Amino acid sequence: MKLSTIIGQLGRPIRILKNKRLSNIASKNKFYKIIERERERVNRNGHDVSLVLFDLALFKGNEKEKKNLTNKIKQKIRSVDEIGWYDAHKVGVILPYTSSHGAREFSARICGSLNLIMPDSFCCVFSYPQENDSGNEAKRTSERQIGL
Repeated sequence: MKLSTIIGQLGRPIRILKNKRLSNIASKNKFYKIIERERERVNRNGHDVSLVLFDLALFKGNEKEKKNLTNKIKQKIRSVDEIGWYDAHKVGVILPYTSSHGAREFSARICGSLNLIMPDSFCCVFSYPQENDSGNEAKRTSERQIGL
């Protein structure tokens, strides 16, 4: 799935989160505005941007692990990166000036720091614009779910 496809789906309704303890990251609406801002910036300047989604549904009922994950992400992001709610169960990280390869390395560092075995569906990486090394790498990056 392309990042532009995700941007097109931003208007979908979602359940309101009951977990206020994790609200110190951008709300869904604010996060979507940040995604759109970054897409516009890429269109103007031609650099890469990646979006990494972490599925917190795997920690259902374990608020301590959810908070642990978001804290680890916040410790590892750069000042230009943004973290926010993508939907009711997914936290996203926008990585400006980052290729899909760099985003996969970032997700691997996060998963490795958790000391847990994560299923492949735990993390998804999307890049914009798509890389163009014969189209195959971009397609694999955007369609394949990774849990390095």
